[in-house]
Amino acid sequence: METEKKLKYMLDEIVELNDIIKKGKEAMEKRNRLRKEVSNLMGNYMEVVNELS
Repeated sequence: METEKKLKYMLDEIVELNDIIKKGKEAMEKRNRLRKEVSNLMGNYMEVVNELS
């Protein structure tokens, strides 16, 4: 019975860790998308500044 409780606890911990890892991966993907967008916007901004000068 004690072993069963320990196994259930460990399984719950694994599930929780998997959720954390998944959220971390999603956050990294979002960060990378945002970095690309910022880079593109900065490039566009520099083009406009160069055209105006």
